[in-house]
Amino acid sequence: YLILFLIIFYINSFLYIFLSVFAVFILSPFLVVVPFLVGLPFEQLIKQRYIFLAKRKLKKCGCKKIAITGSYGKTSTKNILFQILKDQFNVCITPKSFNTPMGICKTILQELKQTDDFFVVEMGARKRGDIKFLSKFVGVDFGIITPVGNCHLQTFGTIENLENTKYELCENTSGVVIFNGRSKSTQKLFCRYPYKKFLVCTEDGFAYAKDVVVDQNGSRFTLCIDKSQIECKTKLLGKSSIDNVVVASAMAYVLGVSLVQIKNAIGSLKPTPHRLELIKGRVNVIDDSYNSNIDGFCEAVEVLSKFKGRKIVVSPGIVELGKKQFEINYLAGEKVADVADIFIIENETNKKSLFAGAFKAGMKKEKILFASGRKELQGLLKSIIFPGDNILFENDFPDNIK
Repeated sequence: YLILFLIIFYINSFLYIFLSVFAVFILSPFLVVVPFLVGLPFEQLIKQRYIFLAKRKLKKCGCKKIAITGSYGKTSTKNILFQILKDQFNVCITPKSFNTPMGICKTILQELKQTDDFFVVEMGARKRGDIKFLSKFVGVDFGIITPVGNCHLQTFGTIENLENTKYELCENTSGVVIFNGRSKSTQKLFCRYPYKKFLVCTEDGFAYAKDVVVDQNGSRFTLCIDKSQIECKTKLLGKSSIDNVVVASAMAYVLGVSLVQIKNAIGSLKPTPHRLELIKGRVNVIDDSYNSNIDGFCEAVEVLSKFKGRKIVVSPGIVELGKKQFEINYLAGEKVADVADIFIIENETNKKSLFAGAFKAGMKKEKILFASGRKELQGLLKSIIFPGDNILFENDFPDNIK
């Protein structure tokens, strides 16, 4: 644009100005693309360098590597496993939702210590081969497969592609793999895996929870592992959180942690930020803003139902569902209508499907409100909330999704 300004300023011929302006606008996309293409090989070389350094450090460290993948529950399971293991072992984990090659490299190079006994790494995928690459890079000793379901279907296309991608962890693991049997897809992967394995979260499994009681203060349940039982309490909300506890406890038990130590750790578990995190105050807030699947959506609404007082759900719905986008968000709207007094739908993406589901399930139109962005949402909440209300923030879109 500076070139364009100089042309207009110094050239008097209208024809030359017109041709110059036309040329600048035609060439401007290339001025963006060409530097990107030139820099791409150098960026790849830098990434390969980081991966090389991370691999070398992992070999020198000698810690056991525990990898976790699945459609959802990865971060929560990872954090719970860390809290159970940390009193008995030195443990390093990938922070937050770091689950890409560069995020894992950064953790290894900056956080992993020579004295660490275990490195717990979360692995995410956008396409076939991603988990295979990460598994070979890390050198997995133990694996955990969390529930596999309708997530990221826009990029994977089919549930079979998603299952096969998660199974890449099993194909590149040298030790025990634990499968959360709460989803049919994960059960299929368990049956497919021929080596040492444990199915959990099913009544006939290696580990499961029974007599589960969930209220607004947390959960109580009996933890059953390897035909032994122990009574547990936790501040974590929701039955899905208990499933995550069971998975992490089973892995800790396999690694040599006693049931008594597991029980004590469960009693002091802290929720993963933004995943069914309860924030108490004059208004109770359930922060589930990092959720992005229908099972978790329904679970969060069920948790809200346990609270006394008026119930408000704020959500933009769920994305990256491909052809099932409308259908699944319609179902989400129905679930909200069963519990909530007020439903605030954020943004435009799923507005029609969420509204249709909630209205069809009997929610009055005047109880379904809309907010086009965070600023409008804040103003709307200020105008309608009262002390004693309970607000569930379910999922949160990045700024580039309208």
